Amino acid sequence: MAVDNCGTTRTLTSCGTCSTGYTCSVAGQCLSSTPVCGDGSCTGSETCSTCSADCGSCSTSYLRTFYVSSSTGNDNNDGLTQSTPWKTLQYAESQAMTPGNILALKRGDVWSFDNVFEINKGGTIGNPIVWDGNLWGTGAKAIIQANSDGGSVPKYYSLVHIAGCHDVTFQNITVNVQNHKRFGIVIGGDYQFDGPTKQDRESNIIIQDSNLLNCGDGTDYEVCLLVRTWNSDTSKNNITNITIRRNYIDGASNHDIAFYPGKTQDGATPGFIKDCYIGYNTITNFGKKNDGVYTGIMINNGERNIVVEHNNITTGVYGNGFGMAIDNNEQNTGYFPTGIIVRYNDIRMRDNSALFIEHGQAMTANIYSNNFYTSAANSGGGTIWIANNGVYTGASFNIYNNVLGTGTGRCFTDSSGIKGVVIQSNNTFIPSSCGP
Repeated sequence: MAVDNCGTTRTLTSCGTCSTGYTCSVAGQCLSSTPVCGDGSCTGSETCSTCSADCGSCSTSYLRTFYVSSSTGNDNNDGLTQSTPWKTLQYAESQAMTPGNILALKRGDVWSFDNVFEINKGGTIGNPIVWDGNLWGTGAKAIIQANSDGGSVPKYYSLVHIAGCHDVTFQNITVNVQNHKRFGIVIGGDYQFDGPTKQDRESNIIIQDSNLLNCGDGTDYEVCLLVRTWNSDTSKNNITNITIRRNYIDGASNHDIAFYPGKTQDGATPGFIKDCYIGYNTITNFGKKNDGVYTGIMINNGERNIVVEHNNITTGVYGNGFGMAIDNNEQNTGYFPTGIIVRYNDIRMRDNSALFIEHGQAMTANIYSNNFYTSAANSGGGTIWIANNGVYTGASFNIYNNVLGTGTGRCFTDSSGIKGVVIQSNNTFIPSSCGP
């Protein structure tokens, strides 16, 4: 800055008299009251874009949109314009290292994978790295699809694996497994099975406005969207703040959506999934395998504070199973769902319960203002079924202001075996004779 002498006698609070337009610093210098680019100090309204001499160069990628096209791209391009897009998702992921980056996948384009597409770089709170398949181009949303059951060794079963990162938004993209023996999207998961990156405190991950289709061939255990802990280090073995909203999910061999911490019986160290949201999704045609407990939405084991609302869940043409299940099958005690809120959902099933609860322990849930319907509830335990295969000591299920309907059979079955565990009030039963 412009400097003149402001006295040789000075203290930390007084350093002499400066000329008009200048102020005196504690170092004994008179500094211009108005910042001047090139004066060596980044002050006032100066920024990296208005005065790089004082503030330094701006990041070349901060908050930038990078374009990706399988049809017209080249990884030797700069990715900065629609005329110079990158080609491969793997290359785009390797370059998107700055919070706020947007990876814009061209509409109408298709990326095919024999093995896994791995996302392990994220942003910061308020500045996620965003993958978006609807920002440019023409035609349908961008498609990521499976070409095989998992490729060669190492063979992974996720088509899209998001792990070891936080603050990622994945939106407006179709993930089509094409009926291969694969999962659609896995957040966290077993790094030896789901993808190469180890599960590590994933948080603030959003999957929205996307399509997840044809997950599995109907002969094995495959899920369209799986959130799963799997880390032997208990300080890292948790997942928080996952949002799943406004997606269309169609055709899993097992669950369409599963929040399912790894369990001891499978070689995992039990962990927790906390503070998550599942809302406004359309879910159908799950349970193609037709073997065991298969659901539209599964909330299982160490879940804490999960909101499930405004989802539309149907059996579909070729689906089977329960609309939603709240469950725990971890052999160690203490890992069970608590603080579950189920509200404003419309769940319509063909021949199994719309809501199924089992395996006891001190689970807690508030279930209200939903429409539950099963056309033939006599084939199971009813439209809502609390099964007796567990001890529900300390559990609490508040079930109120719901509409429960059935074509034939029971609307409500409480087999918990402990008085006061289930409190149901102000529910409407159609027909009225199907109630408890």
